[in-house]
Amino acid sequence: MAKRTSYQFRSGELLQRQEDVAEERMMQIVINGQPYTLTMCTPGDEESLTRGILHSEDVYTGMKTIRIAVGEMDLNSRSRVVQVWIPDEALGPGIANQRNLMSVSSCGMCGKYDVDLELQGDPLTTDIKLNQQFIPALFKTMRMNQPLFDAAGGTHASAAFDRRGQLLACKEDIGRHNAVDKVIGSLLMTDQRSEAIILLVSGRISYEIVSKCYRAGIPFLAAVSAPSSLAIEYCESLGITLMAFCRDDKFTVYTHVERIQ
Repeated sequence: MAKRTSYQFRSGELLQRQEDVAEERMMQIVINGQPYTLTMCTPGDEESLTRGILHSEDVYTGMKTIRIAVGEMDLNSRSRVVQVWIPDEALGPGIANQRNLMSVSSCGMCGKYDVDLELQGDPLTTDIKLNQQFIPALFKTMRMNQPLFDAAGGTHASAAFDRRGQLLACKEDIGRHNAVDKVIGSLLMTDQRSEAIILLVSGRISYEIVSKCYRAGIPFLAAVSAPSSLAIEYCESLGITLMAFCRDDKFTVYTHVERIQ
């Protein structure tokens, strides 16, 4: 959280005040001494964010602990470097898809050299059926765990829950895909990924969010806002139950509605 001076006009009167604003900084990921990507993000949970990005990008999907060292913030460049060491034999094919220059906070696909929209693998299967009353309760829990949004606004949230509705992880970031990566990274680091059955996001659903959900093996995906056409198509083929416009006691199911009762 950062403090900034702001000037508010109210009923013809000018008011000066100190205001909390969501912080945005640059983070560079270096793998085995070689730059991999730059991403704009909210400071905090850098290790979880890095772990989530590496998993989502198919750079490292193994379950063993890898060495991650988060550097100090460089006040001049407003950036920090995260060093990662992964044995060469454990690197996935995603290491070849090095990002060009920067991944901005609004888009998980930006900055890639190559855009490959084909997700390989079998559709996700589950015998779990969710009660429709289950969904609003989960969003209420996520909303109660957004201190940055409460203080300043301007941040997205993502959360993962188990089949009993227990919160496994909830993270905030200026970028909706960063929030998802932080959640997935946290699940991996706490060895809870297999317990997660539903992923929530506070924004819209597009391809890159579906991709992260699928690679994490989570069969339910729900959002406050709208899905894109591509997100719907991929959720249908990948075995993900997609819910959107989840507000108050209403939500819309776009794929695999047979899992909702």
